[in-house]
Amino acid sequence: MDWNRLNRAGIPRGDLVSYLKSPVRLRLARQRGSCLLCCARPVNEIALCAGCFACLTDEERRLAEPYLTAAGATEDQRAPGRGA
Repeated sequence: MDWNRLNRAGIPRGDLVSYLKSPVRLRLARQRGSCLLCCARPVNEIALCAGCFACLTDEERRLAEPYLTAAGATEDQRAPGRGA
């Protein structure tokens, strides 16, 4: 399996940091409703599914934090399909 690109319709893993630095790109990706990396559904505030969200690097998680906090997500709600 190519971990750089989980789905040919998704973005390459190496592009995720640039998406996390761009509120406009993230908003558009979130509106699409499928995971940026693997195209699964549902997605959280940064347009990632639970599986891809769980695999974020420390840098990616640091960049994602402001979007998750701004959305009012609690720790349990940050990954799609979890929490109340």
